[in-house]
Amino acid sequence: MITKPITDTLFDEKMAMSLHFTPGNGGDNKSAIHWDLVTSHAPELGGGEIWFDGELIRKDGRFVPEYLQCMNPENLTRELITED
Repeated sequence: MITKPITDTLFDEKMAMSLHFTPGNGGDNKSAIHWDLVTSHAPELGGGEIWFDGELIRKDGRFVPEYLQCMNPENLTRELITED
């Protein structure tokens, strides 16, 4: 539920309405560099768009296509289920 940048990459990369892009070392990609790039696409911070193969995927931090809207912030929270 992180909603604004705090200049700590470990938190900022999980910020709602952000884009976290990490070129470099990770998984099968062996590289001497690992670089975390984080940008907020929240409207109050300037917004932004992500296009893929000519399709608008995200606008102002929200997924646009119906098949991706399940990943919008309000759809990612769920109540904890406890057993008595």
